[in-house]
Amino acid sequence: MLNINFYLSKNLTIFMYMKKMNLDNVFEIFNQDDEQVYEEAGMKFLMEDDTVLLNTVVRGIETYWKLDDIYTNKFPEQYETVRSRVRNKYFNKMFKYLLRINLNKLEPFFDTVGDLGYGTVENSLVEYINHFVILEEYEKCAKIQKVLDVVQNLYYPEFELA
Repeated sequence: MLNINFYLSKNLTIFMYMKKMNLDNVFEIFNQDDEQVYEEAGMKFLMEDDTVLLNTVVRGIETYWKLDDIYTNKFPEQYETVRSRVRNKYFNKMFKYLLRINLNKLEPFFDTVGDLGYGTVENSLVEYINHFVILEEYEKCAKIQKVLDVVQNLYYPEFELA
């Protein structure tokens, strides 16, 4: 895949050069995860907060799908060759945050659902489960489902499972 860059010189002449795009690094922006960003800012303690963790997962899934759509439209043939690998790498990265969420504290769930909206949280978690169902990684599905159950039970307690 070729990435074309244009440069405007002082005399307004346009120069163009072509550079090979590394498809393995399509989502280079995600190489530095939230934890590294917070650590560099001296606020690593925030990654111990369940609300921050849940927000990170939900927003991360949303962001992935937006960027996936951009790359699918902009570089359809080239991106398709790495799409599933990129998605799997990124979703596995988000999974480490999901594992750290304390399911016994409801306040973070109320906070996240209040901030992002019930539909956003529920849809992101359902999409997340569907990804791992396709890969037949059912242990991950079960862990995500536990988080989804807590979210759903906030609004539909009559459906709570024993």
